[in-house]
Amino acid sequence: MNKFFIALAFLIVLRLEAQEAKSQLANAFTVEQAIAYALENNADYKNAQTDVEIAKNVVKETTAIGLPQLNGGLSNTNYIDIPTTLMPDFISPAVYGVNTTAFGLTPITPLPDEAGSFPVKFGTKYNANANISVSQLVFSGEYLIGLKASKTYSQQAAQMLIKTEQGLKEQVSKNYYFTLSLRAQKEVLEKTLSANEQLLAETRQLQAAGFVERTAVTQLEIMVNNLYVNVGHLQNQIQNSLDYLKMLLGMPLEEELILTESLSELINEPSPVQATSFELHQSIDFQMMETQRALAELQLKREQSTYLPQLSAFFNAETNAMRNKYNFFDSSETWFPTTVWGINLHIPIWSSGARSSRVQQAKLARNKLDESAKQLASVLTLEAQTAKNNLDLHRKEYQISQTNLALSEDIYSNTQTKFKEGVATSFDLIQAHNNFLTASGNYTLAILNVLNDQTVLKRILEKAGSSNQKK
Repeated sequence: MNKFFIALAFLIVLRLEAQEAKSQLANAFTVEQAIAYALENNADYKNAQTDVEIAKNVVKETTAIGLPQLNGGLSNTNYIDIPTTLMPDFISPAVYGVNTTAFGLTPITPLPDEAGSFPVKFGTKYNANANISVSQLVFSGEYLIGLKASKTYSQQAAQMLIKTEQGLKEQVSKNYYFTLSLRAQKEVLEKTLSANEQLLAETRQLQAAGFVERTAVTQLEIMVNNLYVNVGHLQNQIQNSLDYLKMLLGMPLEEELILTESLSELINEPSPVQATSFELHQSIDFQMMETQRALAELQLKREQSTYLPQLSAFFNAETNAMRNKYNFFDSSETWFPTTVWGINLHIPIWSSGARSSRVQQAKLARNKLDESAKQLASVLTLEAQTAKNNLDLHRKEYQISQTNLALSEDIYSNTQTKFKEGVATSFDLIQAHNNFLTASGNYTLAILNVLNDQTVLKRILEKAGSSNQKK
C-alpha cells in the first residue's frame, strides 16, 4: 500500500513538472511568435476586430430601413368611470316647438333664452383592439446615399483593423528588440564585473605584498561597485520592459515570458525589407484617407438629396371590440374591422436656406479633406524616404561599431595584462574599461537601430492587402 501511494505521489509530481515546463515553453517566443500571440490576445486588436463586425451589422441595419416594416399590436382598455361629455340641450327646444306648433299648447314656463347642457356618457366599459401595419419606403434619396455610406463605413473599419495590425507588429517587434538590447548590455556588464572582481582580488594581494599602492585598489573597488549598481539598474529595466511587452501581447503579468532570440541572431538574419519602391496608393494610411474623402463626398450627396421628395406606402388593418362585459374571448360576439392603405409623399419646398447651408458645409468639409490628402501624400513619401536613409546610415554605423568594439576589447584586455604586470596604471585601466563599455553600448545601440529601422520600413512598404487576413 505504501508503495502505491509513493508511486502515485511520484506521478503527480511528474505531471505538475510537465505542466510547468509546458507552460514555460508556451511563453517562450521568437519575434514572429510574439507577434502571432499578440494578434490573438491584444485588447486593441480584438476591439478593432469587433469594430469590423459592428460595421457589418450597421450595413444590415441601414439596408433594413428600405425593406418592408411589419408591426402589430394589442390593446385592452377597461374604464372604471366612462368619460362624460357635456352636450348642448337640443331636446328642450324641440319639445317646446312640437307642443306649440303641433298641439297649440302654451308652455307654463317659457323657454330659456340661453340653451343649457346636460352630461352624456359615450362608449363602453370594456374595449379591445388588435392591429397590424405594413410600411414600405418606395423612394428616398437620403436612404440610397446612406446605404452607400454604411458600406464605405464598413470598409473603413476593415482598413482600421489592418492599420491596428501593422502598428501592433511594429510595437511588439521594437519592444522585443529593446528588451534584448538591455539583456545584451547586462551580459556585458556582468562579464566585465566578474573579470574586475577577479582583478580586484589579485590587486588586493599585490597591495598587501607592497607591489601596488592603495589608490589602485580603491579605484578598482569604485569600478566594481559602479558595475554592481549598473547591473541592478539594467535588471530593473529588463523586468519593466518585459512587463510592458506582456501588456502589448495581452499576456497576464504574472506569467513568465522568455525571449528565445538574441540581437546577434537577428542582425545576421536576411533583411525582411525587400528592395521595393514605396507605392503611395498601397499605403493603408493613404487608403484610409481616400475612404474619408469618399465618406465626405457621400455626405455632400446626402445633403443634396434632401431637395428630393420621399415616397412611402402603408397598409393598416385593425379590429375593435366594445363591450359592457369582459367577454372578448366569446366568439359569438362581434369585432368591428377597419382596413386602410395609402401612400405618403413628402415634398420639401422651402427651408429658409437651411438645406443650402448644409450643402455648402459638406462641400467645404470635402475640400478640406482634399487638401489633407495632398499633405498626407507628401508626409508618407517623406517618411518612406527618411526610413530608407536612416536604415542605410545605421547599417554603416553598425559596421563601424562592430570594428570599434573589437578594437576596444583588445585594448582593454591588453591594458588588464599590463596592469597586472605593473606596466599600466589604474587610470589607464579605468579609461580602457570605460572605452570598452562605451563601444559595447554603441554596438548594441547600432544593432537596435538597424532592427528598428527595418521594422519601420517594413511597415511603411507593406501593402494593405498583404497583412494577415485570418478574419
